[in-house]
Amino acid sequence: MNDLLIVYIGGGRWVARVTNTGIEYPFRFLAEQPDLSELCVQSLALAMQSGREQVIQSIAGNGIFDLPRGVQPEAVVSDLFDATQTMIVGEAEVFVAETVLSEELEGAGQALLAAMA
Repeated sequence: MNDLLIVYIGGGRWVARVTNTGIEYPFRFLAEQPDLSELCVQSLALAMQSGREQVIQSIAGNGIFDLPRGVQPEAVVSDLFDATQTMIVGEAEVFVAETVLSEELEGAGQALLAAMA
């Protein structure tokens, strides 16, 4: 099972990566708003606490990620949560689901928000 990594890559930028795959989604970033990327990580965490549909809506409506043209929010949620079991923020393991993260989004969201505090 792959891990979901939430990684700070420097310069105010954060990405969500799935280990052992080429899947990576950068959180939104604007040079004039250096905290935006971190705020987007927190927005994802809050949306996760309300379930899958809220995450999809938040990605679509709030632009949490800088998505390539044509990538649908549903695909992002599937990529990040349907085949991952462990969430790691930086180098710290913050949540392990019994099966996959998509089955326990609320708890994973709480853990992510706490890790970002």
